[in-house]
Amino acid sequence: MTEKEEKSGDEKIIELQVALEKALRQVEFHRNETKEVLGGMKARIDAEVINRTIEARKDLYRKLFPVVELLKLTCASINDNARFEDIRSGVDMVYQQMLTLLNIFNIEKIKTVGEKFDPNFHEAIMQDGSGKFPKNIIVQEFESGFILDGKLLKPAKVSVSM
Repeated sequence: MTEKEEKSGDEKIIELQVALEKALRQVEFHRNETKEVLGGMKARIDAEVINRTIEARKDLYRKLFPVVELLKLTCASINDNARFEDIRSGVDMVYQQMLTLLNIFNIEKIKTVGEKFDPNFHEAIMQDGSGKFPKNIIVQEFESGFILDGKLLKPAKVSVSM
Protein backbone atom coordinates (compact mmCIF):
# COMPACT_ATOMS: atom_id res chain seq x y z
CA MET A 1 0.00 0.00 0.00
CA THR A 2 1.32 3.42 -0.89
CA GLU A 3 1.57 6.32 1.46
CA LYS A 4 -1.17 8.10 -0.44
CA GLU A 5 -3.52 5.09 -0.18
CA GLU A 6 -2.69 4.76 3.50
CA LYS A 7 -3.45 8.44 4.08
CA SER A 8 -6.71 8.23 2.25
CA GLY A 9 -7.66 5.20 4.39
CA ASP A 10 -6.83 7.17 7.57
CA GLU A 11 -8.85 10.10 6.25
CA LYS A 12 -11.80 7.80 5.62
CA ILE A 13 -11.57 6.50 9.17
CA ILE A 14 -11.51 10.07 10.48
CA GLU A 15 -14.47 10.99 8.26
CA LEU A 16 -16.38 7.97 9.50
CA GLN A 17 -15.56 8.83 13.12
CA VAL A 18 -16.74 12.42 12.58
CA ALA A 19 -19.94 11.17 10.91
CA LEU A 20 -20.49 8.68 13.73
CA GLU A 21 -20.03 11.37 16.38
CA LYS A 22 -22.43 13.66 14.52
CA ALA A 23 -25.00 10.84 14.29
CA LEU A 24 -24.59 10.10 18.01
CA ARG A 25 -25.15 13.79 18.86
CA GLN A 26 -28.31 13.77 16.72
CA VAL A 27 -29.55 10.60 18.42
CA GLU A 28 -28.87 12.16 21.84
CA PHE A 29 -30.65 15.38 20.79
CA HIS A 30 -33.73 13.47 19.56
CA ARG A 31 -33.70 11.27 22.66
CA ASN A 32 -33.74 14.33 24.91
CA GLU A 33 -36.41 15.97 22.77
CA THR A 34 -38.56 12.82 22.99
CA LYS A 35 -38.08 12.71 26.78
CA GLU A 36 -39.31 16.30 27.04
CA VAL A 37 -42.35 15.61 24.86
CA LEU A 38 -43.24 12.45 26.78
CA GLY A 39 -42.69 14.21 30.11
CA GLY A 40 -45.06 16.98 29.03
CA MET A 41 -47.63 14.45 27.86
CA LYS A 42 -47.41 12.56 31.16
CA ALA A 43 -47.90 15.78 33.11
CA ARG A 44 -50.96 16.69 30.99
CA ILE A 45 -52.44 13.19 31.36
CA ASP A 46 -51.84 13.21 35.14
CA ALA A 47 -53.53 16.60 35.42
CA GLU A 48 -56.47 15.38 33.31
CA VAL A 49 -56.90 12.29 35.50
CA ILE A 50 -56.89 14.46 38.63
CA ASN A 51 -59.43 16.88 37.10
CA ARG A 52 -61.74 14.08 36.00
CA THR A 53 -61.55 12.47 39.43
CA ILE A 54 -62.43 15.76 41.09
CA GLU A 55 -65.34 16.31 38.70
CA ALA A 56 -66.64 12.77 39.29
CA ARG A 57 -66.50 13.32 43.04
CA LYS A 58 -68.29 16.66 42.70
CA ASP A 59 -70.98 14.97 40.62
CA LEU A 60 -71.46 12.29 43.28
CA TYR A 61 -71.64 14.86 46.06
CA ARG A 62 -74.17 16.97 44.14
CA LYS A 63 -76.34 13.90 43.72
CA LEU A 64 -76.11 13.16 47.45
CA PHE A 65 -77.44 16.58 48.47
CA PRO A 66 -81.13 15.79 47.76
CA VAL A 67 -80.82 12.62 49.86
CA VAL A 68 -79.32 14.63 52.72
CA GLU A 69 -82.09 17.23 52.44
CA LEU A 70 -84.80 14.56 52.43
CA LEU A 71 -83.27 12.96 55.51
CA LYS A 72 -83.13 16.39 57.18
CA LEU A 73 -86.82 16.98 56.42
CA THR A 74 -87.70 13.53 57.74
CA CYS A 75 -85.82 14.19 60.96
CA ALA A 76 -87.41 17.63 61.31
CA SER A 77 -90.89 16.16 60.91
CA ILE A 78 -90.39 13.81 63.86
CA ASN A 79 -91.95 15.27 66.98
CA ASP A 80 -93.98 14.05 69.90
CA ASN A 81 -97.09 13.85 67.71
CA ALA A 82 -95.39 12.06 64.79
CA ARG A 83 -97.04 8.89 63.64
CA PHE A 84 -94.84 5.85 63.15
CA GLU A 85 -96.19 5.35 59.61
CA ASP A 86 -95.16 8.87 58.63
CA ILE A 87 -91.66 8.41 60.01
CA ARG A 88 -91.33 5.04 58.30
CA SER A 89 -92.55 6.54 55.03
CA GLY A 90 -89.98 9.36 55.22
CA VAL A 91 -87.13 6.97 55.97
CA ASP A 92 -88.27 4.68 53.15
CA MET A 93 -88.24 7.64 50.74
CA VAL A 94 -84.63 8.35 51.72
CA TYR A 95 -83.74 4.68 51.26
CA GLN A 96 -85.37 4.53 47.80
CA GLN A 97 -83.67 7.75 46.72
CA MET A 98 -80.32 6.37 47.88
CA LEU A 99 -80.84 3.16 45.86
CA THR A 100 -81.73 5.28 42.82
CA LEU A 101 -78.56 7.28 43.30
CA LEU A 102 -76.48 4.10 43.52
CA ASN A 103 -78.08 2.86 40.28
CA ILE A 104 -77.06 6.09 38.55
CA PHE A 105 -73.47 5.08 39.30
CA ASN A 106 -74.06 1.50 38.05
CA ILE A 107 -74.12 0.14 41.58
CA GLU A 108 -76.79 -2.51 41.96
CA LYS A 109 -78.18 -4.10 45.09
CA ILE A 110 -77.65 -7.87 45.11
CA LYS A 111 -80.86 -9.91 45.15
CA THR A 112 -81.15 -12.08 48.23
CA VAL A 113 -84.32 -13.44 49.84
CA GLY A 114 -85.75 -16.29 47.78
CA GLU A 115 -82.62 -16.51 45.59
CA LYS A 116 -80.22 -19.44 45.41
CA PHE A 117 -77.15 -18.84 47.59
CA ASP A 118 -74.09 -17.84 45.53
CA PRO A 119 -70.82 -17.57 47.49
CA ASN A 120 -69.54 -15.14 44.85
CA PHE A 121 -72.13 -12.56 45.95
CA HIS A 122 -73.48 -13.73 49.31
CA GLU A 123 -71.86 -14.30 52.69
CA ALA A 124 -73.71 -16.82 54.85
CA ILE A 125 -73.59 -15.69 58.45
CA MET A 126 -76.42 -17.92 59.61
CA GLN A 127 -78.13 -21.15 58.59
CA ASP A 128 -81.82 -22.00 58.77
CA GLY A 129 -82.47 -25.63 59.62
CA SER A 130 -86.25 -25.36 59.96
CA GLY A 131 -86.88 -27.38 56.79
CA LYS A 132 -89.44 -24.78 55.63
CA PHE A 133 -87.34 -23.83 52.60
CA PRO A 134 -85.54 -25.73 49.84
CA LYS A 135 -81.80 -26.27 50.42
CA ASN A 136 -79.37 -23.39 49.65
CA ILE A 137 -82.09 -20.72 49.38
CA ILE A 138 -81.57 -17.36 51.06
CA VAL A 139 -84.24 -16.91 53.70
CA GLN A 140 -83.13 -13.66 55.34
CA GLU A 141 -80.91 -10.67 54.53
CA PHE A 142 -78.94 -9.06 57.33
CA GLU A 143 -76.93 -6.59 55.23
CA SER A 144 -77.35 -5.58 51.62
CA GLY A 145 -74.65 -6.40 49.12
CA PHE A 146 -73.70 -4.39 46.05
CA ILE A 147 -72.08 -4.91 42.67
CA LEU A 148 -70.50 -2.30 40.39
CA ASP A 149 -70.55 -3.06 36.67
CA GLY A 150 -71.00 -6.76 37.47
CA LYS A 151 -68.13 -6.87 39.97
CA LEU A 152 -68.62 -7.40 43.68
CA LEU A 153 -68.24 -4.33 45.89
CA LYS A 154 -69.71 -5.80 49.07
CA PRO A 155 -71.25 -9.23 49.59
CA ALA A 156 -74.74 -9.50 51.02
CA LYS A 157 -74.81 -11.02 54.51
CA VAL A 158 -77.56 -13.61 54.61
CA SER A 159 -79.13 -16.62 56.26
CA VAL A 160 -79.30 -19.75 54.09
CA SER A 161 -81.54 -22.78 54.36
CA MET A 162 -79.89 -26.15 55.04
